[in-house]
Amino acid sequence: MPITVLNNVFHLRSGGSSLLMQVTPAGRLVHLYYGHLLPVGEYSIADFPPASAGPATSPTPPDDDCIDSVGTALFEYPTFGLGDFRPAAFRAVGKDGTAVTDLRYQSHRISRGKPGIPGLPAAYASEEEAETLEIDLKDEVTGLLVTLVYTVFEKLPAIARSVRVKNDGDAPVRLARADSLALDLPESRYDLIKLWGCWAMERTPERTPLCHGGTRISSTRGASSHFYNPFAALVSHDATETSGEAMGFAFVYSGSFQIETEVDFAGQTRLLMGLNPENFSWLLAPGERFDTPEALMVYSDTGIGGMSRTFHKLISRHIIRGPWKDKDRPILVNNWEATYFHFDTEKLLEIGKTAADLGIEMLVMDDGW
Repeated sequence: MPITVLNNVFHLRSGGSSLLMQVTPAGRLVHLYYGHLLPVGEYSIADFPPASAGPATSPTPPDDDCIDSVGTALFEYPTFGLGDFRPAAFRAVGKDGTAVTDLRYQSHRISRGKPGIPGLPAAYASEEEAETLEIDLKDEVTGLLVTLVYTVFEKLPAIARSVRVKNDGDAPVRLARADSLALDLPESRYDLIKLWGCWAMERTPERTPLCHGGTRISSTRGASSHFYNPFAALVSHDATETSGEAMGFAFVYSGSFQIETEVDFAGQTRLLMGLNPENFSWLLAPGERFDTPEALMVYSDTGIGGMSRTFHKLISRHIIRGPWKDKDRPILVNNWEATYFHFDTEKLLEIGKTAADLGIEMLVMDDGW
């Protein structure tokens, strides 16, 4: 089974990767590990200790728990206002105006296959191809029930993630931030790869070492745009196309987005991916539900090329739909490279006639605006 639960530790095994998280005695969900495949067995936070908080530098939990500090703990879905001063994946404002949200474990479910997300594009998989874990976390003050959804693809080192928020309280709550993916890592020995661009020069790779402080890749245009692609990768400093460690993150959404990284004083890394909070505000009435778009995460220990090939397989097998998915598609000709903006009816008819003589089925007029 790709998902196992033992001693309050969830172990997600996807292809050649593992993700582990643990419910602490106080009900917090802490992140333990993400990387190459680990054997099924007993694990705990003691096996993957976070950095030490140092003397009096970060708040300590007010209750008996197995974490030393909320300021340095590795959280699976960090929230705002509890003494963790790193960027938060989730922020909600209650009826009294406070934005503190304290999510604690309630329950979990494991099912075969992969559920869709109402009204949003998402990957799909059959019961033979994937298994899904849903973890319910609740804030007792607002009544918010936050469900973290993980789908593990059995034959690919890939995990699909999204978040479902339901207002089980008696008053409206305004969501100010609801990221789809959060990942806390105990080290910062990575380079960040992002894809920037402009018109006719889209998705230009740029690779820079992570440094202390924050980095943001985002769009507020109402579209992901060609200026920044909703993708990022963290790769080891020595990673090449064929060797080294690479973790890739892609947002399955074409609207405004944000990818944020921060390295803290202890050298730990936090990566967040989701809707851009700069222009996001969602009033959630009692009984209503909000679903975030989906984020995909891929792990490779065979370099950047291994990560890329996993994404190719994931998209071709589990994103692309329709009758032409596994067939040779009809051939078309596009006039853009032949004419650019300088075309008229005669030129298009000439291209179309020549294309038809060659057995091409369609002419696309580009660009007509």
